[in-house]
Amino acid sequence: ASQTPGPAAADDAEDEPRGWEAPRRTVDLTWMDEVRPILESFTRQTPGSALEATDARLCWHFRDADPDFGEAQAKNLQLHLEAVVEHRPVRVRTSAQKQAVTVQPARVSPGRALRAAVGDVEQYDLVLAIGDERYARPSGTRRGDVRFG
Repeated sequence: ASQTPGPAAADDAEDEPRGWEAPRRTVDLTWMDEVRPILESFTRQTPGSALEATDARLCWHFRDADPDFGEAQAKNLQLHLEAVVEHRPVRVRTSAQKQAVTVQPARVSPGRALRAAVGDVEQYDLVLAIGDERYARPSGTRRGDVRFG
C-alpha cells in the first residue's frame, strides 16, 4: 500500500516548501487480502453493486442494485465481515444513506489525519481540508462544529 502524504513544511534556510513528508506511523492492512475476495463475491452476486478500493479502505456500494436485494445483501455482508475481522483492528460500517458497506482500519479517519498533519488546529484562524468523500462532514468536526463568519 502506498503512503499518504503528510504536511508540507517550510525549509528555514530557503523559505521555500520542502515538499510532503511521509507519515511516521504504519497501519496494518493485511486484512485487505482476506476481505477483498468476500466483497468481490458479493459484487458478483449483486447486480448493480460495485467495489471501491483505496490504499486503506474497501467499500462495497449497492446504490445501483435492486433496493430490497441490495439492503438484504448489505446486512448479510455486514454480519459476515464482522465475523471475519472480529479480532482485528478493523471497523465495518453500513451506511443506509450512502448505500455502502465500508471496511477500514479502526484508528484511521480524516479527522485523525488532519490532527496528525497540523497538530493543534486551535492555533490557526482557518484550516481547510479538501477530500473526495462526497458525504463526509469536515474532518475532525462533530455535527454543528462548522461555523461560517
